[in-house]
Amino acid sequence: MSVERAISCYGNLTGVVFSEIKKTGADGKFKASKLEQVVKKIVKEQTNEENEPMMGTSPHGKGCKT
Repeated sequence: MSVERAISCYGNLTGVVFSEIKKTGADGKFKASKLEQVVKKIVKEQTNEENEPMMGTSPHGKGCKT
C-alpha cells in the first residue's frame, strides 16, 4: 500500500469510527464494531480477503523487530 493510499484509508477510517459517540455509561466512547468493519474493508480491498493477516513472517520465520 502506498503512503498516499494509507493516508486516504486512515482519513476514511477516522471519519467512520469517530462519527458516532456511544451513549454515556457504556464502556468506551466509540464502537469497536465500526473499527472492525472499516479495517476489514481496507484489508479486503488490498488482499481480496477480509481475514488476511496484516503482518506475515519472513521466509526465515523471523518477523520485523521494529
